Parts: sequence; C-alpha cells; structure tokens
Amino acid sequence: MRIHDRGYEYWTGTGGGFGSDGEWKKLTGGTVDDNYQIFTTKSTQKNGGKVKKWIYLQGKNLDNHTDAFSANAQNPFRIGAGKTEDNDGGFFWPGDIAEVVVYDDTLANNDRKKVESYLAIKYGITLTQKKNYFNSDGDTIWKGPSEYRNDVAGLGRDDKSGLDQKISKSINADAIVTMATTSDFTSANAGRATSLSTDDKRFLIWSNDDGGATWTETGAPAGGKILVRKWHAEKTGGNEHNVSIQVDVDDPEFNIENFSGDLYFVQGNDLSKAKPQKMTDDGSGKWHIDNITFNDTNSKNNFSFVIPKAVPASAHMVINEILYRQKTSNSHANEEFIEFYVTQAGTLDGLLFDDQDGGGNHQYLFGDVHVEQGDYIVLYIGDGTNTTGDTGSNVHKFYMDRTEILNNGGDDIVLMQRSATDVSKLDGAYIFYVPVDYVSYGSGNAIDPIPETTQNPTISWDANITVPSNMPKLKSISLTNNGEDHDHASDWEVTTSGTALGLMTIDHNNDSVGGTPFICSDGYNNNAMPDMHITKTSIVISDPVNTTNNPKRIPGAVVRYCFTVDNTGDGDADNATIHDSLTGDGRDNLEYKASGSTPAGNIATACDCANITNTNGTISGTDVTIDLGDINGTGDTAHSRACAYIKVEIK
Repeated sequence: MRIHDRGYEYWTGTGGGFGSDGEWKKLTGGTVDDNYQIFTTKSTQKNGGKVKKWIYLQGKNLDNHTDAFSANAQNPFRIGAGKTEDNDGGFFWPGDIAEVVVYDDTLANNDRKKVESYLAIKYGITLTQKKNYFNSDGDTIWKGPSEYRNDVAGLGRDDKSGLDQKISKSINADAIVTMATTSDFTSANAGRATSLSTDDKRFLIWSNDDGGATWTETGAPAGGKILVRKWHAEKTGGNEHNVSIQVDVDDPEFNIENFSGDLYFVQGNDLSKAKPQKMTDDGSGKWHIDNITFNDTNSKNNFSFVIPKAVPASAHMVINEILYRQKTSNSHANEEFIEFYVTQAGTLDGLLFDDQDGGGNHQYLFGDVHVEQGDYIVLYIGDGTNTTGDTGSNVHKFYMDRTEILNNGGDDIVLMQRSATDVSKLDGAYIFYVPVDYVSYGSGNAIDPIPETTQNPTISWDANITVPSNMPKLKSISLTNNGEDHDHASDWEVTTSGTALGLMTIDHNNDSVGGTPFICSDGYNNNAMPDMHITKTSIVISDPVNTTNNPKRIPGAVVRYCFTVDNTGDGDADNATIHDSLTGDGRDNLEYKASGSTPAGNIATACDCANITNTNGTISGTDVTIDLGDINGTGDTAHSRACAYIKVEIK
C-alpha cells in the first residue's frame, strides 16, 4: 500500500512475495486526507493458495478485489514499510500511525464494524456517511438522522474494547465543539480521572448538519439569533450523562460571524422554545458551559448556540387601561383593547405584549414606530388598520386581528421589553425579554404568574418579589391605583389572595343588548395627577393678660398656625406631608407645644383649626413634620381636604 498522486494504491504482486511481476492499482474513492484516517483491510484464503483482499477507508469499501494475491509464506508482516525497507524511502509510510489493531483470523463484517467504531470514537474520526456505530457487543450506539452525519465525535466507556473516552472533538477541520467529562479542555484523555460513567457500555455521540457559520432569527428564541449550524446528540446506556461543552467561535476553518455580548447554549428538540443558558468566555474565541445533561435514552437531543439581537432604545410605557368583556357579535366587532401610556420617548421596537392565554398566538410584537413622552398606544384585539400618529395625533392604534376575547372572568396581561442579558419564560417558551409591567384584573380565577427571569433573581406572583437587577429603571410589575407608575420598587405589589388588590381600576362593559359598547375611552389620560394647594393662617388661643377672651399676640400667648391642604386635581396624593420651621427671619421667638392633623375631609368643609385634638405631628430641633396621609382628588371630594396645626408659645 502506498500514497501516489494524493490517492491510495495497492500492489497486485504475485509469486512468492512482493514480486516485480505485479502492478500498482489505484483504489477507487481512496482520497488522502491531511488528518488521521481509519484504514481497514481483511483477507480470506482462496483455492490454490491465493488470497482475496478487501480495503476500507472510514468504513467504506474502496474496492471489492477479485485480484488473487499470493499468500505471504516467507516475508515478514510490515506496517509503514515496503518490501525491502531500503534507504531510498520509496516504500515508507509518509506520516504518523496512531494505532494498529491486528487479528490472527479474518474478521466478519460485524466485528470489523466494532473495531472501526472503537477507533472512530477514540480519535474523533467520522465514519463514511450512513455508517452506524457499534459497541463491542455489536449493539448500535449511534446511527444519527440523515441530516446529522457530519463531524461525528463521542464520549464513551466500553470495558471489553478498553475504550474510556473522556474528552472528544472531531478531527475534521471545521469541527468546533468539544465535549468533556469535566471543565478541563486541555488535558490529554489518558490523564483524566472522570469517565463518562461508572458503568460499562455507556456512550454519548454527537454530529452536526453541516450548516453555515452565520446567525439567523429563523428557529431562534424570540429576541435572539441562532447559529445556522445545529448539532444532534444520542446517548446510550442507563446513566444520566452530565458533560461540559466548549465551542470555538473563532476557528479559522469555521469562523462564526462576529457578535458582541454573551453567547448562550440551547438544547432540546424545539430550539426556538429552549432555555438559553449563558456560557463562560474562556478567551481566544472559546466559550464553555458545564453540567449539560443528556438523559433520554435513544431520544433526540439537538443543540446549538444563540446570541441576543441588538437591543433598541425602546420607549418606556406602562399599562394604562384595559377594556374587556367586549364579545364579538353581529352588532360590532371585537373592540377590546389595552391602552399604554408612554413615560419616555423612543421606538416601540423591542416591546412585546401578551395575555398569556394562547401561546405565541396571543403575543403582539410592536414595530419600529417612534413615540413621544405623553403619547398613548392603543392595542386592539380585533381587526383594523394601524394608525401611528402620522397625522399629528398623540394616539397610536394597533390591531392584533384576533377574534378571541380577553379572558372575561379575570386575567392578566404583561408588557415585556427586549434584553441582551436575561431571558424569561413566556407561554412555555424562553425569550430574550424581561417583564416591565404586569396587571391582573377581575376575580383572579384565570391569572397566570408573572414571567420569570432566569439569569437574575426571579419574580413571581403571590410571593415576595425580588427586583431583578437588570429591570430597566426598576419599572413596576404591578401598577398603583389609577394607572400611576413611578418607575421604582415601591410600586411593586404583593398579594396572597389570588386577586391583585391595589392595582389600577379596570373598567368594563357586560355588552348587554342595546348597551353602550364602551365605558373605557382610548387615548385619554388616566394617569391623573394631584393638584395641591396649601393655605397657612394663625389664631391666638390665649394670652397671660386676657386669657381666652379676645387674646392678643404678646409674650406668653399660645398661638396655633393653621394649614388647609386641598387636592383639586383628578389624581390622588399619597402620603402627603407638611414640613415647617419655627425659626427664620421675621418670626416670633416660639416654643413648640404640639402639632397634628385630622383625616382628609370634604373640600367644601372649612378646617376648624382651634378644635383639632390629634397630636400626630413631630419636631426635630425647630423643624416640625405633620403626616396628612392620603388626600384624594376631586373624584372623591369626601377625602380631598386635610387640616393641620402647629401649637406654640410666644416667648
């Protein structure tokens, strides 16, 4: 056997040995590769003392020879050298030999395949397309679907053959995936202590579909891109296999399209719904991940790698109003809607709505439409033509073109925003989005949990909420009353009742025959703001000369400073507080006695400052603080005025 013109040739010599009366004959399909290859030969004795030979490369039969070889009765059996071992080097093997397996008898085809499988797994050599792999007992350990037959490599333990493969990578030039039983990707196989399994006949073998080195949104988790090339793994044996995986994205033979940020690993039969798991950057283009589990015997396990899409400068908005119970009927189309209020200008690209009731079919991904602070985004459930404020209006209307209604028995809706650092599970799929606003409404009998983030502390409903560190501006998950949202953690609500109390009021209509179809109105400000007014006066209660009979402001007099606080706006003022100082230019020399307030009352009722007995005020130094509590807007005039006082003595 020799290499000639980049092909394998064999000698058809006759006579007693390697005689000159033979010829070199080129093997069909025997292409030489600048890497290790599995070369298998076998021979059988024929009549008349002749020998018939078969030659295989990567398990493929190159030539079913009918040539009659003379039996080698006198010359030694040589590997890597020719007939004479002369000094001209013409018959020496021009390369390295990793391993030689020799038998004293002709192997049956099934046994030959066992040997080829052993060598293929040990050295990361891919057997010819459509060749299965076998263990030492002849059991199939990998066959792979037809689309996954490239760059085959594997880990495994087979005591009969002596195989104990603990790290593996295909020797093919464009192979980029290495698997190992630990996170050590540099040590040689022989120096490793951890086997794939403590049991015999355990294997994990993988291959790829020969896809490209670019990223695509097709088949990727929402908000991300997935590598065009995909891998398929098959496990045999009863153990659960936990392995570490490393990928080289800068391999010169398979240089993956450039990306910035983190790399994620995805695993499963439907990679578009799989959970992206963040990998560790090892430097020099290599990334790895530990504790990846393959535990389904003979089941399909596909995997690949994903990156987040670039995150746009999305607008910030909050859920402002929900109109539900607008059933589709003959009288009108489904006019249910969700209204959002824009709190920060930007693009709507990167924002996603979902009612968590129909999988991805009930999601709406907003497009690249620029909006300004104070604009309204109205998302209709039914059909219509989008209008995006191009006529000067600050109301942008979008339509989902759905016939399904929002859940009328009580439900939830969620607003998500694109993220480059975290993923959430929504409708059974993992996406590169995080929740920024959430409302549950109605009786709560159909409320879904808040989508949970996976890379940072998670959030959930009916539990203590931990704010994820990457939430944009700590936007609230639950809204305060009437849709106000202050973008900080105090807006987060917790409930153990199953009904979200304290959230914005949700108006709805039962859609009775002949009734007005809308109680809500889209495009109007439901983020009502308080409008506060304060009046400060003073009265003399008593003095040392006149006591309480027409007392004067003289030393020793007791004086009350009176405060009338009105909220004439539509929004409520929560936790209103008065702060005043007893010192300053032009002030009397005052000694503090007491201070307090009365609960908010009717705005039409004057404050009776002299008769307030509450002493809930406090003083620190010369500064007085009086907590007034909540002063509601004019929508609740019975609680829209607060009265307070500070009692002092003039020195």
